[in-house]
Amino acid sequence: MLTQIPKPIMILVKGSESLEFLQNLVTNDLYKCDKKQHNFILTPQGKIKYEIYITKNGTNEFLVECSNDQNNILEYFSKYAELSDVNLKVQSLPKNSIYNKDYLSNSLSIGIVDANFQQTDKFYPSEISNNAIDYEKGCYVGQEVVSRMKHRQLNKNLVRVFKKIILIEDFLEKRIENFEILSEYEDYLIVKYKANIEEFYLYYNKDFYELINQNI
Repeated sequence: MLTQIPKPIMILVKGSESLEFLQNLVTNDLYKCDKKQHNFILTPQGKIKYEIYITKNGTNEFLVECSNDQNNILEYFSKYAELSDVNLKVQSLPKNSIYNKDYLSNSLSIGIVDANFQQTDKFYPSEISNNAIDYEKGCYVGQEVVSRMKHRQLNKNLVRVFKKIILIEDFLEKRIENFEILSEYEDYLIVKYKANIEEFYLYYNKDFYELINQNI
């Protein structure tokens, strides 16, 4: 895990082409966005570059939230905005923003892996969450890789959160044997393992851990 303290950013995207501008960059379909929508922005190789939430803020206006701006998302947007009728402006976060010192612990406690706190360009979006992908949508950066993995069923891994527990009786029968530890934080592990595995416990560094939430 690269950092534990969030470096959040909120950007107002405004202009007559704001919808098309974002639609061409994100994994979800903004035409289906009623209020707030979970999205990824990918590299051309189909790996996660940013994880964001987009809120419809009125006609031709969207607020983009990034929980931890480790790769200068404003600069990334600015590069594409030169060709569109779009204005970008950094906004102040509300005082009650969830991106505080407890954000990471709160997210992990419900099984959420925030890709912005992991190494950039390392994960495919389907490894983190299918909820931020619309597989019927086309024409965005990395889309061909995402579609190919979906239709050929090439996704073989999941990245999920495990929490330290006291040993339970049926641990040995439901134990994951092969896994990769990606990062550790407090009593949590972020783990990569095969998607076809049905077990939900693991043993690591003399401690026992349980999967928190597989369906994210």
